Amino acid sequence: MAGGTTFGLTGFFYYLSVKYIPVSVAVVLLMQAIWMGIVAEALLTRRFPDVYKCIAVIMVLFGTLLATNAISSLDTLNVNGVLWGLLAALMYTIMLLVSNRIARNMHPQKKSFWILLGANIAVLTVGYFNMPAEYHFSIFYKWGLLVALFGTILPPLFFNEGMPKTGMGLGSIIISIEIPVSVSMAYFLLQEQVVAVQWIGIAVIILSVVLINIRELKSTFKE
Repeated sequence: MAGGTTFGLTGFFYYLSVKYIPVSVAVVLLMQAIWMGIVAEALLTRRFPDVYKCIAVIMVLFGTLLATNAISSLDTLNVNGVLWGLLAALMYTIMLLVSNRIARNMHPQKKSFWILLGANIAVLTVGYFNMPAEYHFSIFYKWGLLVALFGTILPPLFFNEGMPKTGMGLGSIIISIEIPVSVSMAYFLLQEQVVAVQWIGIAVIILSVVLINIRELKSTFKE
């Protein structure tokens, strides 16, 4: 349950982020969990990352500069949005560690139940103190249930069910596909502007994920 609070806070901070910056930028910031995970793993195991992971961290940071178009839009990027996005990435990193290190033998559905219960407590707590004075419950019926199903309920169920089968390496690569999918949805549905340099940055980030897990992938395919 304690670890599940980070799952709830990931979404909470992410939604705060998209208030200030485009979705195409916010999702890239969320994926900073890639290099944050490497740092967290190094601290927990007390081992310095290998050369592949070090190169991958540099690639992620470089790809982020391109994917967020930060160089040409430095003056227009909202600092609050960037900070909330990075905080969401930190929560996402902790969530991934919880999913892969805690209660590994627990049934996926039971594990998802406790994670969602912790997430629910966290969101209700922070939401209570940030609830607007005039809240229209029609929003809950119109969008709340839909967002809850696809954004909160199904992800941990599928994640806890699939990650043990794919392994962390292949699973991380599949997770990184979230970036081009989210950016594509932002482009087609929200009519956000996405320039060519951002797609190049997204490709660099995905390649960095492959590089991080190249050894594990090699051993998987040999088997």
